[in-house]
Formats: sequence, structure tokens, C-alpha cells
Amino acid sequence: MLMLGALAVLAGPVTGCQAGAALRLSVSDPLHPKRPAETYAIDLGLGEHGFPARYSLHLFAATCFDGKCKPLDVTLHWDAIGRYAGLDATPGRPLSRKEHDPFTKADYERLDEILGNPHSILGGHPLEHFVPVKAPAAHTHGVDAV
Repeated sequence: MLMLGALAVLAGPVTGCQAGAALRLSVSDPLHPKRPAETYAIDLGLGEHGFPARYSLHLFAATCFDGKCKPLDVTLHWDAIGRYAGLDATPGRPLSRKEHDPFTKADYERLDEILGNPHSILGGHPLEHFVPVKAPAAHTHGVDAV
């Protein structure tokens, strides 16, 4: 859920980008909100007439507190007006589920459906809504959600 929440926030609209500008996005790590924000480059794709046609952002981030989980390594895409247009997992680094099982094709399709829904209830929550206040206690082994 943490990864899904982070992606839902990042999959929201990209605005204020102009052709030729150095496009950057600063994002705080939801697992470590006190650390300085990371700055990511946004790639601007121009259409045949030189106008913005798409935006892409490569994101590499931790997804759990103990470092045992596979990192999030994806590229997010938006269309010319900033609507979510897709997600590509880096080859050899698939997204994973509980117990580190790699996503299936159906999992990717469902995630794409969720992130592409502009009316999703996920979009109404700040990223902090999806992040626990502190690491789970040692006695909660096996608990996937609270």
C-alpha cells in the first residue's frame, strides 16, 4: 500500500512545465520524511510541431523500513496536459507484492487502472496518509496492513 500511495501522488497531474525548461520535481521519501527531498529530472517529449506531447519521470526509491523489500524502480508517464499515461517497470526489476512475489500482468493492468483513474479516492489523501508514523513493532511479523 505504501508503494501504491506514493505512486498515486506521483501519478497525479504534472503542471507548469515549459518546453526548453529544466524540469525538476522534488519528492520527499515517505519512509524517511525528515531527510531532504530528492530531486528528479522530468523528461519532456515534444510532438512533431515542437509542442510538449508527454512527460516522463524515472523513480528509484526504497519501499520498506528494513531494506529487505525490492526497491521501486519505475518510469511514470503523463500526457501533454499532465494526466497519467502509464508506468514502465525497469527491465529485470519488476514491482513486487507481499512476500516479494513479482507482479503478474494482471497486477500491472490493475495498478495502471488505479493510477489512471482521476476520480480515485487515493488522490484525495496526502502521501502522509499512506505512511506509518514509525516502523512497525517487532511483534507484528506477518501483518500486512493496519
